[in-house]
Amino acid sequence: PATLAAAEQFAEETIISAKIPREHRSFFDKLFPSIRIHNESESATSMPLGASRYGGLPDLPTDWQWPERDRYAVALRHRQVGSNDPRHLYAPMSFLAQINLAELPDPLSLPSRGWLYFFYDLEESPNGTLLLDVGSCRVLYYDGDPSCLRLRQYPEGIDDFDRPSPHSLAF
Repeated sequence: PATLAAAEQFAEETIISAKIPREHRSFFDKLFPSIRIHNESESATSMPLGASRYGGLPDLPTDWQWPERDRYAVALRHRQVGSNDPRHLYAPMSFLAQINLAELPDPLSLPSRGWLYFFYDLEESPNGTLLLDVGSCRVLYYDGDPSCLRLRQYPEGIDDFDRPSPHSLAF
């Protein structure tokens, strides 16, 4: 279905036609609206500033620092604690995606403007099952002036294989 209202109508009709007893329908009340994301390989230079994308380089506000991960947890995991070099205490995270919320279809309980940015520790690729995995990803929200966005280069310390190739996104 093309709209949220059409999807809700379709779900209600499906539930009724399947003759699901009313007491078992509470499961369907917990379903959340979702969107389908389509991507295409594209040159990073052809993506407009602020456009939704997976991989490549982010368009971050000028006053933002690149997200970093506390490496102490990583050192603990590998039992390598002991370095006094401050460069080993924090490491930049890989950029995964930016979503321009104005490009999304119908309301999804998200703001209608601004950007979501997704960063992750691709080098370690923790799965989130350990307490040491805390801080291995970041989701950031910016709703400020689009003229403050700048294409940001990767900081030192992120290997090429931890830099996903750019893809434009459509919803």
